[in-house]
Order: sequence, then structure tokens, then C-alpha cells
Amino acid sequence: MSIGFYTEAYAMSLVRVALALIRAWRDAGVQVVMDPGWSVAAPGDMAEELYEAAAMGARAAAPEVCVSWCARPRQPAGSYKRVVQYVAAGHVAEYGAEEMALLHAADAVAVPSAWSQRNLGLGEVVAHGVDAAVFQPPTGKAPKRTFTVLNVSSGAPAKRLDLVVDAFCRAFQDQDARLLLCLPPGMVRYGNTSLPSDLVPMAAGDPRVQALVGLYDEAGMAAIYRQADCYLTMSDVETFGLTALEAMACGLPVVMAANGALAELSGDHAVSVRDPAEAADALRKVRGDTTFRRGLQTKARSYAAGRDWKAPAAKLLALAEGAAAG
Repeated sequence: MSIGFYTEAYAMSLVRVALALIRAWRDAGVQVVMDPGWSVAAPGDMAEELYEAAAMGARAAAPEVCVSWCARPRQPAGSYKRVVQYVAAGHVAEYGAEEMALLHAADAVAVPSAWSQRNLGLGEVVAHGVDAAVFQPPTGKAPKRTFTVLNVSSGAPAKRLDLVVDAFCRAFQDQDARLLLCLPPGMVRYGNTSLPSDLVPMAAGDPRVQALVGLYDEAGMAAIYRQADCYLTMSDVETFGLTALEAMACGLPVVMAANGALAELSGDHAVSVRDPAEAADALRKVRGDTTFRRGLQTKARSYAAGRDWKAPAAKLLALAEGAAAG
């Protein structure tokens, strides 16, 4: 089968999903034709791989069905008899009338979580996966270092960086701990080590709270996860929680506010919390209780190992085939 693929991916998590789907489809013998209107922001090898896919698509016959993978419903630029909308942001309050019309006009709709499905009132759940060949724990004995808590996000208000900082500061008063916030360019204006006071006021002047700013390919992101000792997210809303799953694959204990779709990633392989006070207790236990920490690491890796991209890609392909047949 040949399918068109359209994406507007400016968040690195969206780019990672796009590439994972393309690779899984190609491994299954599916020809992927990049829509002429695709547009992404991606570094290094990721951009080259997408450009290669686009060049190959330009030489291929036009498919009848297109999968549109975007933050919100979007109309592909190419001409297709059928369109499958795969939306990353499954929050109906964020959609305008035109976007909702595209959603209802689609031949099939896919969403990344049951939470998104309930929120939108439609769609088949196609949960994300993780590439365990890239996102894996460090090898060898870890060097002694400052205990590092990591958060990776867009920095949007719903990511609640204020609660992340609050939990960290409640947990640790000593200097032998740091909070690393990995953010995209544009969120932090003053270099890549200090956090501006207008982003998270309570972090102003605290040298332990640091920002790491940039666009990173998959290997770069995996290296960042491996710098950390624990992953913390306190988001109000997540439509899946890809970074939490990637952190688990890298063997990090994950402490998370199980809001939105993050509840679907919860279990004994992670610590679910309700507020910064509970998160602070969990962070202290991760640092201070070796048995607890190692148990979480083992369970997290085992959980992530069962979440590769084969099943999501196959389910999305089945939706495309069904749309084409209809």
C-alpha cells in the first residue's frame, strides 16, 4: 500500500512521532509519500531523513489516502480521496470551528489516548510508542554527580513548570541537587543556563534550577535523559505523555501528576502524585532509598520495552486501509 503523510511538526515530540511512524511503515513494506505541504522544525539527521522521505515521495505515484499528523486537524496540500486525521492535541476547547469541521469531515480520526478520545467524543486510540534502540539506559557504572531532576516540555502554561520548581524546592534545600528544564528555543531568552524570572518567578536567583535550550534529535534527547537521575512532570493536561515514556525507556524513575492522558501511563512502574508536596516526598525517596529507586528503574524499563512503534503504526495503517476501502 502507498499512503500520503502530512505533518506540521514544530514540537520535537511531534517530529519524533512522525519519524517513528515513517520508519515502522517502511519496515512493513508500506510506501510513504510525503505531502507537498509538510513542514517541520528538526535538527541534523532527523531533518535529513524527512527530506529524503519527501524526495522519494515526489517520485512516487500519488496515493489515494493521506494520514495527517498534526497538533490540530489540518487539511493536506495534496489531493486525496480519503484523509485520516491523527491529532496530537485532543482537547476540544482548543479547536476552532474550521478545525472541528475538518475533524468531522475526515474518513477516520485517530487520537493518542483514551483521554483525548473522551474529550473529543470521537476517534480511535492509537497510542504512541518508544524506540528502545535509541532511548536506553546508560551503560557502565554511573559517575558520582549532583542528583539531577529532569523535565522536558514546551514550557507552555499547561506544563506547570511552576509546580515542577515548587516540588523540587520543597524536596531539596541542599546544593547537591539540581533541576534541569529542557526547553525549545524561544522559551528562554537569556542564554541556556539561567532561567528568566518571568518564566518561573520562584526559580529566580536559584542556581540549582537550570534551563537547557535547543532542538535535539533522538540521540541528543536520549543523552539528556541519561544525564538525569529522575524525571518529573506536573502538567495539568497531557494528550499522551511521550517524554515520560522516553524517560522510562532510559531507566529513569518517573514522578508524575497523573493528569489527562498521563493517568494511562501510571502503574507500579512510576510514582503518581497529586500536588507538589507529594511530588517532593517522592523525589526525596527516589534519591534516598536505593532499593526503591532501583525497583522503579527496572519496572520502568520493562514497561517501556513493551511499548514499541510496531503496534501503533499497524493500527494507524489499518485505519488508512479502511478509509481507502470505504
